[in-house]
Amino acid sequence: MKAIALAMVLLATFQETAVREDAALQQIVVTVRDESGRVVRGLRSEDFIVEEGGVRQKVASFNDTPDVPISLGIVIDSTLSMGTMPGGTISGVAGAKGLTRVLLGMLKPSDEVLLMSFTDRLSVHQAFTTDRNRIANSLDKVVLATDTRSISVLQALPMALGEVRKASNRKRALVLMSDAYFDGDLREATGQVRGAEVPIFTFVMRGVKPSVQYPEITADQLCAVACHRFGTLPFPSNIRRKDFTDDFLNMLSVESGGRSVIFEMHLRNALRRMISDLEEIAAELRGQYVLSYYSSNANSRSQAIRVRIAGSSVRAYVRRESPESSPAPAGR
Repeated sequence: MKAIALAMVLLATFQETAVREDAALQQIVVTVRDESGRVVRGLRSEDFIVEEGGVRQKVASFNDTPDVPISLGIVIDSTLSMGTMPGGTISGVAGAKGLTRVLLGMLKPSDEVLLMSFTDRLSVHQAFTTDRNRIANSLDKVVLATDTRSISVLQALPMALGEVRKASNRKRALVLMSDAYFDGDLREATGQVRGAEVPIFTFVMRGVKPSVQYPEITADQLCAVACHRFGTLPFPSNIRRKDFTDDFLNMLSVESGGRSVIFEMHLRNALRRMISDLEEIAAELRGQYVLSYYSSNANSRSQAIRVRIAGSSVRAYVRRESPESSPAPAGR
């Protein structure tokens, strides 16, 4: 009888091993937010319902350790509009560089950082490194553009996200510091942000809010430079353009799982607010969950992943942990 029982155990072990050899281990990073946008912490493995292609998957491993290293990409808009702002005491570029230095002090020694900026192209000033001095020294390379030739933030975002995907850590994010002036197709950018599966935290820097409220127009008219709520250049009174700032920032938050905030650089409490938001971002990155499951689907990368929290209406944002592979649509 003992021999039979031992044989059955060995057979079960062999069968499980065979199944796992045929299955592909899938790893995902999940950010969970409540209805107010706050990150939800303290969840357990059994709270997560993971579905791939509509089929529920069994969670094989679960990690919510806040001490896991993170990879943070920082991209600074250094186009001409980020110069001295009306009523502001410092330029947008100077403010962004100061915020970067503050953020570096909030990260842990094991966290790696990537520094980029864009004018007429995206420049990588320092690839991912844990050496804070190298990042700080690279900030000197971020300088304000001297002419109007530039790419828009919509063009720079996909390139910056591509650099972030080279990170070595599972927990990763992009911090964008810009005045958010743009032209281009917001719908196309939406698909690119969704496909990258990287949370984006956006700091928008603006000058004094104009006393005259610019009229709103129909949504089918295109946005161009200086059509925003806190414009640095007033547009002619005979031109009516819609302010797409809120649409842009909402898209970044909804599609990436990050957050967006606007700061008026002339306000005395702006720096205090910025530091407070930086602290929240650092805490939110620590609050991501890392899960894995075995998929027997040979085309797993082509299947949409959906994550829900049992018995709750909170929202889960998913990123696949396969940076070397091409992105696939993620379930929301």
